[in-house]
Amino acid sequence: MKLSPPSSATIIRICLVGLPVGLLLLGVVSMILAPHRPGHSEQGRAEAKPPQQVMKRDLDLRAIVQRHVNTLANEIGPRSYQQFPSLESARFYLLSTLGQSNLGYPVREQRYSVKEQTFSNVEAELPGKRWPKEIIVVGAHYDSIATTPGADDNGSGVASLLALAEIFAGNAQGRTIRFVAFANEEPPWFQTPDMGSLRYANELRAKGENVVAMLALESMGYFSDEPGSQRYPAPLAQLYPNTGNFLAVVGSPKSARLVDFVHAAMGYSGAIPVEKGALPPQTPGVGWSDHWAFWENGYPAVMLTGTAPFRNPNYHQPTDTAATLDYDRLAGATTAVRQAIEALANTPKLGW
Repeated sequence: MKLSPPSSATIIRICLVGLPVGLLLLGVVSMILAPHRPGHSEQGRAEAKPPQQVMKRDLDLRAIVQRHVNTLANEIGPRSYQQFPSLESARFYLLSTLGQSNLGYPVREQRYSVKEQTFSNVEAELPGKRWPKEIIVVGAHYDSIATTPGADDNGSGVASLLALAEIFAGNAQGRTIRFVAFANEEPPWFQTPDMGSLRYANELRAKGENVVAMLALESMGYFSDEPGSQRYPAPLAQLYPNTGNFLAVVGSPKSARLVDFVHAAMGYSGAIPVEKGALPPQTPGVGWSDHWAFWENGYPAVMLTGTAPFRNPNYHQPTDTAATLDYDRLAGATTAVRQAIEALANTPKLGW
């Protein structure tokens, strides 16, 4: 998530522009949340039972995600165009971790230049066995803003991405899975033509590739059991819990069926509480990550997040350090995402 929390003036403008849809927002939210009680996590109401676990081995996910966050936040540090050598170090780390000498993926880079700097999206592909032309993209941005080590935003998402790539390495599923690390999600690139995920999604659309689902892993490592630790833009506080101990599946009304599917599959894992919302894109926070780029290209996409500035007091601060994250819960979140990927990759007909 790359925008600072909205100022008072911004909120006033949103209210003035969005007044005609204000009542619609409540109606949409109520409709989307109708299958379960607002403010309560759902632990397993899938429409169809997800496929059995088929992974080749159990992994110590806690140790894996903590190691990746430590490398990105502690050893490399702030990763932006303003600290370009560090951004390059993160790129090399992704290439070496995903590549043939480590996890064994053939790795492709999408390179593009902006103002005499060359940036890279890093892609590792696991071809599908049954429907190889149907693609699931699992993505996370690896840059941070210049003033923070970016442990939660978004070292946590990248750590989960790399752990998931390790889980699935050498174990093909029904559909093709692509693990993609994006550059330039943070300002000044956010929602501009030079945003890494928009460059990538634009290329997919130009090639006519069939992306059936995109999961954006965003700020997944900060949790709290304190009442009042979770905040929301109005009027969502009346519909969700006020304790920040869950992962959220966030999408737009056009992605509502994908939101429901992913939410149910993650809940089925029982690894972490999961909430969901298919909300109008103008709602603050709903489009604040790489899934937005896929919406722009007509692909179904959701964000999986700990809600960043609505929960984490270290958001975009120098205090967003590796020591502030909950690695047991980040591992649980990764397990839940694994369940969603398996369900998406192996369900014969997805239906959206």
